[in-house]
Amino acid sequence: MKDKKKEAKFIPGIYQHYKGGKYQTLFIAYDKEKKQETVVYKEFDNEKYYTRSLKNFLDTVKIDKKKVNRFELLQTTPAETWEERYKRAIADYQNLLKQTAKEKTTYYKYALEDFILEILPVYDNLRMSIKSLNQEQADNPWVEGVKYVIKQFEQILENHGVKQIEVAGKPFDPQIMEAISDDNKKNSVDIEGICEKELKPGYKLHDKVIIPAKVIVK
Repeated sequence: MKDKKKEAKFIPGIYQHYKGGKYQTLFIAYDKEKKQETVVYKEFDNEKYYTRSLKNFLDTVKIDKKKVNRFELLQTTPAETWEERYKRAIADYQNLLKQTAKEKTTYYKYALEDFILEILPVYDNLRMSIKSLNQEQADNPWVEGVKYVIKQFEQILENHGVKQIEVAGKPFDPQIMEAISDDNKKNSVDIEGICEKELKPGYKLHDKVIIPAKVIVK
């Protein structure tokens, strides 16, 4: 009595095709249409996916009158259950949602930056015009109207996350300030000291410096 041919057994892992390609098996699926088990696998170094009947995957081919495996096992990998794949897919999806939400939040947070940079000079000019008035001019009724407009500006800017950088009496910080020499007004480097005077106000939009404060350091 002849021995029965031993059937090849599928083992999850990394395989090499007899023509040289390397592939990683993912799982076994059942093809209802063809009524057969099917191997789902991908190219080892990219995301190209394939399917092949389990019988064909485990079959042999003839090369130079010698039988060799169509796919030769190089390395075993643990089988992944449907539950594990489902959990991994859910985790990937949730991470994608979080990343997308974070990107949207960042976009909306700074979406008005260009517009704010255009209106800040108007706001600064209004404030400077009030500060330069003498006592007699400051008592004119129209000044109160300008002050009210400035107050509106302040409220709108604050509502959109804009804050003026405080410099008076603060140590010089090159991350949020720009030092100007007192005599020739040229930019200074490697400066340490206390801010003595603010030449031009600086602003932050939330936690981002959009205009550094120009200061004189003593």
